[in-house]
Amino acid sequence: MTSRFFWVLATILSYHWRHPLQTLFLVIGLVTGVALWGAVQQINAHARASYAEADQFLGAEARFWVRDRASRGVPVSDYVRLRRLGCTQLYPVIETRVPVDGVGLLPVVATDLLALPLVDGSAPEGANNPFSGDAWTSLVQPNYEAWYPANVAARLGIEEGERLQMRNGTLLPPAVIQTQPQQGDRIFMDIGATLDVLSRDEFTYLALGEI
Repeated sequence: MTSRFFWVLATILSYHWRHPLQTLFLVIGLVTGVALWGAVQQINAHARASYAEADQFLGAEARFWVRDRASRGVPVSDYVRLRRLGCTQLYPVIETRVPVDGVGLLPVVATDLLALPLVDGSAPEGANNPFSGDAWTSLVQPNYEAWYPANVAARLGIEEGERLQMRNGTLLPPAVIQTQPQQGDRIFMDIGATLDVLSRDEFTYLALGEI
């Protein structure tokens, strides 16, 4: 048995020795395949974590998510069409990072509070949403607001009412030091303000509650 195994191994190795170019392509293919598989797993894990964080932070009962297969974002027109078709539990989310000189990339999350389940200005006290009540009305109306966690505002040296300038010169809406329990270190903005400030015409993904 040992002798047979030796001759089989010798035959395989001799083939690759005589065809080095094929061997090189084989090794490159294996390495590339393993690397791509690992990258896909990391991307999927990051996406699942992002969805879970957004679900907790927004306080809505998201059960499903709609996103572009090529990770190019979901056009605003698609969201409007789905809402008109009766998907009333659907709401948009933007998750991005904005470049700021001397700071780097700051995480920003945005949604349409008026589209969130229970967020209609009349949600009862204790409803499963951190934005119930009327504290959010200034957030969704021009000149809008950008809600900064206290620790982020302190790190940036920004005070209430100031506007943070991005690297391209664009100003974020006036700052409000407003920390929600699950906000983490992210700046929260209205979806309309975010689309305007960042000159975007698409969302990162759509979240869907009960069907």
